[in-house]
Amino acid sequence: MRRSPASPDTSLSPREEALILHYLLKADGTPVSREQISFKELPEGANYQPVFYNRVLKSLIALYIANPAKLNLSAISLGGKKAEQADVSFLFQALPRLPLWLVFWQGDDEFPPEGNIIFDRSISRYLDTEAITEICQNLNRRLTEKTF
Repeated sequence: MRRSPASPDTSLSPREEALILHYLLKADGTPVSREQISFKELPEGANYQPVFYNRVLKSLIALYIANPAKLNLSAISLGGKKAEQADVSFLFQALPRLPLWLVFWQGDDEFPPEGNIIFDRSISRYLDTEAITEICQNLNRRLTEKTF
Protein backbone atom coordinates (compact mmCIF):
# COMPACT_ATOMS: atom_id res chain seq x y z
CA MET A 1 0.00 0.00 0.00
CA ARG A 2 1.36 3.44 -0.91
CA ARG A 3 1.27 6.26 1.58
CA SER A 4 0.05 9.67 0.68
CA PRO A 5 2.58 12.48 1.23
CA ALA A 6 0.46 13.76 4.13
CA SER A 7 0.34 10.45 6.03
CA PRO A 8 3.07 9.89 8.62
CA ASP A 9 5.54 7.05 8.27
CA THR A 10 4.52 4.63 10.99
CA SER A 11 6.60 1.70 9.80
CA LEU A 12 8.98 0.14 12.29
CA SER A 13 12.59 -0.73 11.71
CA PRO A 14 13.72 -4.31 12.43
CA ARG A 15 15.46 -2.97 15.53
CA GLU A 16 12.21 -1.40 16.79
CA GLU A 17 10.34 -4.63 16.08
CA ALA A 18 12.96 -6.53 18.12
CA LEU A 19 12.54 -4.08 21.02
CA ILE A 20 8.78 -4.61 21.02
CA LEU A 21 9.26 -8.37 20.98
CA HIS A 22 11.73 -8.08 23.86
CA TYR A 23 9.18 -5.97 25.75
CA LEU A 24 6.41 -8.51 25.16
CA LEU A 25 8.58 -11.42 26.29
CA LYS A 26 9.75 -9.70 29.49
CA ALA A 27 6.56 -7.82 30.49
CA ASP A 28 5.05 -9.23 33.65
CA GLY A 29 2.08 -6.86 34.00
CA THR A 30 3.54 -4.81 36.86
CA PRO A 31 1.59 -1.55 37.10
CA VAL A 32 3.31 1.81 36.75
CA SER A 33 4.64 2.68 40.22
CA ARG A 34 4.59 6.47 39.75
CA GLU A 35 8.05 6.54 41.36
CA GLN A 36 10.59 8.16 39.07
CA ILE A 37 14.20 7.01 38.77
CA SER A 38 17.21 8.02 36.72
CA PHE A 39 19.24 5.78 34.44
CA LYS A 40 21.84 5.31 37.21
CA GLU A 41 19.21 3.56 39.34
CA LEU A 42 18.49 0.87 36.74
CA PRO A 43 20.20 -2.52 37.10
CA GLU A 44 23.79 -1.91 35.88
CA GLY A 45 22.78 1.67 35.10
CA ALA A 46 25.51 3.25 37.20
CA ASN A 47 28.16 1.33 35.26
CA TYR A 48 26.61 2.17 31.90
CA GLN A 49 25.80 5.84 32.67
CA PRO A 50 28.77 7.36 30.73
CA VAL A 51 27.79 5.39 27.60
CA PHE A 52 24.13 6.40 28.02
CA TYR A 53 25.16 10.04 28.38
CA ASN A 54 27.28 9.94 25.20
CA ARG A 55 24.80 7.94 23.12
CA VAL A 56 21.60 9.68 24.19
CA LEU A 57 21.76 12.68 26.49
CA LYS A 58 24.63 14.63 24.95
CA SER A 59 22.88 15.28 21.63
CA LEU A 60 19.51 15.93 23.29
CA ILE A 61 21.10 18.57 25.52
CA ALA A 62 22.83 20.07 22.47
CA LEU A 63 19.46 20.28 20.67
CA TYR A 64 17.87 21.89 23.73
CA ILE A 65 20.66 24.50 23.91
CA ALA A 66 20.80 25.20 20.15
CA ASN A 67 17.13 25.12 19.24
CA PRO A 68 14.59 24.78 22.07
CA ALA A 69 11.74 25.64 19.68
CA LYS A 70 12.65 22.72 17.40
CA LEU A 71 12.89 20.40 20.40
CA ASN A 72 9.44 21.53 21.52
CA LEU A 73 7.90 21.04 18.06
CA SER A 74 9.64 17.69 17.59
CA ALA A 75 8.58 16.40 21.00
CA ILE A 76 4.94 17.37 20.52
CA SER A 77 4.82 16.01 16.95
CA LEU A 78 6.13 12.65 18.26
CA GLY A 79 3.40 12.43 20.89
CA GLY A 80 5.19 14.04 23.82
CA LYS A 81 2.99 15.84 26.30
CA LYS A 82 4.28 18.86 28.18
CA ALA A 83 5.03 17.94 31.78
CA GLU A 84 5.56 20.03 34.88
CA GLN A 85 9.14 19.08 35.72
CA ALA A 86 12.39 21.04 35.45
CA ASP A 87 12.40 24.08 33.14
CA VAL A 88 11.17 22.13 30.11
CA SER A 89 9.85 18.57 30.15
CA PHE A 90 7.83 16.13 28.08
CA LEU A 91 6.15 12.86 28.91
CA PHE A 92 6.34 10.12 26.27
CA GLN A 93 4.45 6.85 26.44
CA ALA A 94 7.12 4.68 24.79
CA LEU A 95 5.08 1.48 25.14
CA PRO A 96 2.17 0.49 27.38
CA ARG A 97 3.23 0.95 31.02
CA LEU A 98 6.50 2.55 29.88
CA PRO A 99 6.41 6.31 30.50
CA LEU A 100 9.60 8.30 29.82
CA TRP A 101 10.10 11.90 30.94
CA LEU A 102 12.50 14.04 28.96
CA VAL A 103 13.59 16.89 31.25
CA PHE A 104 15.82 19.93 30.74
CA TRP A 105 17.19 22.68 32.95
CA GLN A 106 18.26 26.01 31.43
CA GLY A 107 21.33 26.50 33.55
CA ASP A 108 22.64 29.79 34.83
CA ASP A 109 25.93 31.53 35.66
CA GLU A 110 26.99 28.66 37.92
CA PHE A 111 25.64 25.60 36.10
CA PRO A 112 25.44 24.74 32.39
CA PRO A 113 22.19 23.60 30.77
CA GLU A 114 21.43 19.97 31.55
CA GLY A 115 19.00 17.29 30.53
CA ASN A 116 17.98 13.79 31.48
CA ILE A 117 15.52 11.01 30.76
CA ILE A 118 13.57 9.82 33.77
CA PHE A 119 11.86 6.44 34.05
CA ASP A 120 9.19 4.83 36.17
CA ARG A 121 10.70 2.41 38.68
CA SER A 122 8.74 -0.46 37.11
CA ILE A 123 10.55 -0.15 33.75
CA SER A 124 12.99 -2.99 34.46
CA ARG A 125 10.00 -5.35 34.72
CA TYR A 126 9.50 -4.71 30.99
CA LEU A 127 12.97 -4.12 29.50
CA ASP A 128 16.57 -4.71 30.49
CA THR A 129 18.96 -1.77 30.72
CA GLU A 130 20.39 -2.32 27.23
CA ALA A 131 16.90 -2.30 25.69
CA ILE A 132 16.03 0.83 27.68
CA THR A 133 19.09 2.47 26.16
CA GLU A 134 17.88 1.43 22.69
CA ILE A 135 14.44 2.93 23.32
CA CYS A 136 16.07 6.19 24.42
CA GLN A 137 18.43 6.21 21.42
CA ASN A 138 15.42 5.78 19.16
CA LEU A 139 13.64 8.72 20.82
CA ASN A 140 16.82 10.78 20.53
CA ARG A 141 17.17 9.95 16.82
CA ARG A 142 13.53 10.79 16.09
CA LEU A 143 13.72 14.09 17.97
CA THR A 144 16.97 15.24 16.41
CA GLU A 145 16.12 14.14 12.85
CA LYS A 146 12.60 15.60 12.79
CA THR A 147 12.26 18.34 10.21
CA PHE A 148 9.50 20.88 9.74
